[in-house]
Amino acid sequence: LEEVRSASLLLHVVDLSSSLRSEQIEVVDRVLNEIGAEHIPRLLVKNKADLVDCAWLKDEANDGVVVSAITGQGLDQLRARISKFFANLQQEVTVTLPVARADLMAIAHRNGRVLNLEYQNGMVSMRAMVTPTAAAVLRRAAIKAP
Repeated sequence: LEEVRSASLLLHVVDLSSSLRSEQIEVVDRVLNEIGAEHIPRLLVKNKADLVDCAWLKDEANDGVVVSAITGQGLDQLRARISKFFANLQQEVTVTLPVARADLMAIAHRNGRVLNLEYQNGMVSMRAMVTPTAAAVLRRAAIKAP
């Protein structure tokens, strides 16, 4: 549970076919509050859609994502929601760095996605989508344009 407190997003998977699903959701919410993880964003993933009545699923879809791990139903929507969440946590940064500062380029690779690199005269111009922390580090280290 220690790692839960440092997560960016929690996927709370619930068994739709269980008659106790509401109680199980409440227990998980209570435990997350008890361990100090109440502030972490959560996405409710309602699994086993293949085992429940389709008409009832329409009401369930309003909160979270309804999926079936067996049939694959809803998995594209789940991936899209996760991608959207993390895309919103990143920001675009464009910086010019000395080529010798491979450590800074590694920060961009580890904390996001490098979109473009251009090398010229011992410098590299980099455009990347990275976390806000990585963006701040890169901006502080960047060579200022004249």
